[in-house]
Amino acid sequence: METFTINKLGAIFFKRIPDKATVFIEKNELNFESGLLTSSLFIANLFPKTYEIKITKDGYQSWQKTLSVKPSLVTEVPPIILLPFSIDLGKPLLKQREDFWVGPKYLISRSPNRVLWFNNQKIVGEEIASWSEDGETVISRSGNTYFATNLQMPWSAINLNLALANLKIKSVQFHPQNSDELIIQTTAGLYLLNIQSLVLKIFKSTIADFQPITRLESSPNKNYLALLNEKNELYLIDFSNSQPKKLADNATDFKFSPDEKQIAFITKNKEVVTDFLKENKAMAVLNIGIPEDGKLSWHRDSSHLFIQYPEALYLLEGNNLPPINLQLVTNGATQHFYKAEENILYILKNQSLYKLNFE
Repeated sequence: METFTINKLGAIFFKRIPDKATVFIEKNELNFESGLLTSSLFIANLFPKTYEIKITKDGYQSWQKTLSVKPSLVTEVPPIILLPFSIDLGKPLLKQREDFWVGPKYLISRSPNRVLWFNNQKIVGEEIASWSEDGETVISRSGNTYFATNLQMPWSAINLNLALANLKIKSVQFHPQNSDELIIQTTAGLYLLNIQSLVLKIFKSTIADFQPITRLESSPNKNYLALLNEKNELYLIDFSNSQPKKLADNATDFKFSPDEKQIAFITKNKEVVTDFLKENKAMAVLNIGIPEDGKLSWHRDSSHLFIQYPEALYLLEGNNLPPINLQLVTNGATQHFYKAEENILYILKNQSLYKLNFE
C-alpha cells in the first residue's frame, strides 16, 4: 500500500505518438485518441515516482520505457517511431549491385565486377571517396589512384596522382567548407589542391595538427567540424572559438544530427555514444554490441539512429533511458543510406538496391 503525502504533482509529455497506437501506463490503457498521422500526448497530475510506459500498435514492434516523474516538472519524451514487424521494400531500384553511394543530387552504384555506374554510364574508379557539397563532382579511387569527375561529363576525369607529381596519396576528400578545394593526405603531409586551377599548396590550418586524418565532416549549418585520425581519435572543432575538443580515443564512425545539436559515434567497445554539442548534458552511452565496422546515420527527427550491423539494419533511440528500444528495419541488409531531407532510406540487400520512403 502506498502512503500519499501532500506533494506537488508532475506530468509526462510525448512529443509524437504514432497514429492508432495504444498507450499503457503501469499496465493501464489510456483513453487516448490519436490524430490522422501523429499526435502529441500530455499526461498530467501524476504522483512523483517511476512509471512503466508501453506503447503498442497492431502489426508493429512495441516501445517500452521507464520514466521518472518529479514534482512540478514535465518529463518530456522525444518523438516515438514504431516500425512494422515486416517492412515491404517493394521492387528493387537496381539489381546486381554490391555497393552504392548517395550524394546531394545523384546516386552511384558498383556492380559485382567492381565497375562504378552513374545513370547507366561507367565512371572511372572502384569506390567513391568524397562528394562535393553541390553534388556535381565526386572523388573516386582505384587502389591508390584517385580521380576527380564532374558528373555532368562522367566520361572525363582528372587523375589527381598526376597533379601531385611524386607525392604518394593516402586519402582525398573535399574541403568541408569549400567545394573547389581538396584536402589531400600524403606520406609527406597535408596539402590543399584547387580543383579548378590545380594549384597545390601546403595545408596550414588547425586541422593539420591532427594528421594523419582519415575523415572530416562539417555539421549541417557549418558551425562545427569533426575529424577522425588514424589513431581512431575523434575531435570536435567549434568554429565560434576554434578550440578543439577530444570526444573519443577509440571512435570508428560518427555523424552529426540534422538539428546540429548532437553528434553520435561508434566506439571500439561496441557502443553507440551521443553527445550534446551545446547543452550541458552527459554523453548517452548505449551498449548495444555494434561491431567496429558498423555504420550509423541520424533520422531526421534527431532522436533516432539507423544502425548498420553486418547482416541487419536497426532503428535505435538516441538516448540511454532504460530499456533501450532497438527496432529491426530489415534482416539481410549489408549497406544503407538515409537521406534526411527527403526522408528516404536506401537499403542494399541480396545485391539489390531498394529505395524506401520512410515513415
